[in-house]
Amino acid sequence: MERLAVQRKNEAAEAEVARAAEVRRQEEAAALVESRARAQQVEGDWIGYLLEVPLNASVGAPPLPADDKAPPEPLLVLQLMLAQESPGPGADGRPQPKTETHKHLPVLPGQDPCHAAFTFCA
Repeated sequence: MERLAVQRKNEAAEAEVARAAEVRRQEEAAALVESRARAQQVEGDWIGYLLEVPLNASVGAPPLPADDKAPPEPLLVLQLMLAQESPGPGADGRPQPKTETHKHLPVLPGQDPCHAAFTFCA
């Protein structure tokens, strides 16, 4: 009889531990869902903010130009920069890079400085 009472007590304690563990798991899951919802809200707020703010909205930046004074296309600007800085074609017809613009690049022997580690050449 005493043994049966101890066994029932142990089973009740195990059931209580299992219920507490389940409650803890549910609370952790709810906290995780809430945390993810807050993160998505913050991310949405940032995306909305970034969509509303002009690209040049840093402190002291001039206002965006009107449509008739739109800035040139980035590719055109890049081509103009490269044309101004290039010393001209080499013997193989490819543009020769200016050596002083490539001093910071890790160039392996026999490697073209323009293609060293996907670096920008200009």
